[in-house]
Amino acid sequence: MKVVSECLTGVKCRYNATDCLDPKIKAMVDNGEAIAVCPEVLAGLPTPRPACEQKDGRVVSENGEDMTEKFRKGARMVLEICQKIM
Repeated sequence: MKVVSECLTGVKCRYNATDCLDPKIKAMVDNGEAIAVCPEVLAGLPTPRPACEQKDGRVVSENGEDMTEKFRKGARMVLEICQKIM
């Protein structure tokens, strides 16, 4: 089983409420070959949300807010999903 980013399946969960649909990846999910997750949404971040980038080992929003712990929470949640399906 594979884990893929939910925005690649057409779900508008990116920071700017868009998707990055990849028909091949969507087909994998539709066929039960992969599951789709969005770490940011799992961590409780809204859609849309301010854009973020990595700076000096932290994740910082365009508004200057340190979002590191929220992104780590989402990553941990996805790791738990991965461990359960392995």
